[in-house]
Amino acid sequence: MKNTQKITSAMKMVAAARLRRAEERANSARPFVERLQHFLDGFTTDPENVPHELARVRDVSRIGLLMMTSDRGLCGGFNSNLFKEGKKFLEEHGYDKTNVYIVGKKGRDHYKRVPAVNVVETFTDMDQSIEHREVKAITDRVANDFISGEIDELYLLYAKFKSPAVCIPTVIKLLPITAQEKSEEEQDRHISDIIFMPSPEAILNILFPKYLYTRVMVSLAETFASEQGQRMVAMTNATDNAKEMVRVLTLTFNKVRQAAITREIAEIVGGAEALG
Repeated sequence: MKNTQKITSAMKMVAAARLRRAEERANSARPFVERLQHFLDGFTTDPENVPHELARVRDVSRIGLLMMTSDRGLCGGFNSNLFKEGKKFLEEHGYDKTNVYIVGKKGRDHYKRVPAVNVVETFTDMDQSIEHREVKAITDRVANDFISGEIDELYLLYAKFKSPAVCIPTVIKLLPITAQEKSEEEQDRHISDIIFMPSPEAILNILFPKYLYTRVMVSLAETFASEQGQRMVAMTNATDNAKEMVRVLTLTFNKVRQAAITREIAEIVGGAEALG
């Protein structure tokens, strides 16, 4: 039991160290994607006139869901909460009309047991690292499927990081790229009156793929931070439970030992009285 306590305590310390790095990475990436979204809103206020394939709005017959889960367990209800949100999404949009892209071994293994879900691609063994090659592989696959017409819309399900104890399963729309809803005052301040050089088309050919890449990267960072936060909480609870179990078992052992000693003394006294 004490060995279990030491193991959970060590895992808690490792998760805390990884959490700090993941939280810093997520916090540093958010301002960039928010600023990029604000800039692109000037192009996408009128979706029908946006000259880029990633902003093409069309009739929806099939959608995609990019779902982010963990590669490892021992993180409490982290994955189960994502699965619940994923189930709600699939029931709302239709299992037979949704292509699912999975990040993480836990999601892959879970949906192997749910044959109704159409998993078209899985990305695993990222292990908390956000490498350019891996993020690009994800964005290239979903972008190519959208451009080719395999899917007409793409949604992203990830764990939004609030604090080590709180993460929120969140669904956002990735494709087609459109402007965020704004008030009339904000719409009046959009950047559509700015003159762009060389041209909006040339700029969008760079920025739209970069925006999709950045959105996926930031969502991965938030998901990884949420996973480590939930793992740290789970290991804290496990450590506390182990300490309580050690206390209860020690108390029980002492009571049994004391009863045994008392019984032996009574037997000795009884034997001495019989001989006397």
